Amino acid sequence: MSLEIFFKTVMTILGCIVFLFFLRGVWKGQIDIKQTCLRIARFFTKEPDFIVKRDPNKIYQNGKEVGIVSGNVTENDSNMTFEELSETETLNRNLPFDYQRNTLRIMRIESVTGMKICTSNTDSKIKKGVLSNVVCEKIK
Repeated sequence: MSLEIFFKTVMTILGCIVFLFFLRGVWKGQIDIKQTCLRIARFFTKEPDFIVKRDPNKIYQNGKEVGIVSGNVTENDSNMTFEELSETETLNRNLPFDYQRNTLRIMRIESVTGMKICTSNTDSKIKKGVLSNVVCEKIK
C-alpha cells in the first residue's frame, strides 16, 4: 500500500469523525432555525473591510477629512450654505472640497472662530477652526 492511499484513508476517517461530532451536536441540541439562518445570511452578506465609506457629516479635500458639518445645511440650485463647519484647521479655503456627492468652492465666510466652547445639560465640547455661515458654489 502506498503512502498516498494511507494518507487519503486517514483523512477520510478523520473527516467522518468530525462530521459525526457535528451531527451529534445538531441532533442533541435545540436549534433556533431563525437565528441560525440569519447568522448564515450575515456571514455571506458581510461588507468587506477594504471598502472605505465617507462620513456624510464631514467634508473632504484630496480624499482626506478636513472638517465636520456641525450645523444645518441649506441647498438651492447652485449654492450650499453651511451654518457651521468645525475642525477646519487643515481645510485649504482656496481649493474646492467634497461634501457628500457635491464638489464645492467657498464663496463667502461670515465669521471665523479659532475655538468655540459649546455646553449643554449633559456635557461640553470644544470645537476648533469654526467657520460660520459658509456660502459655497456647487462645481459639480
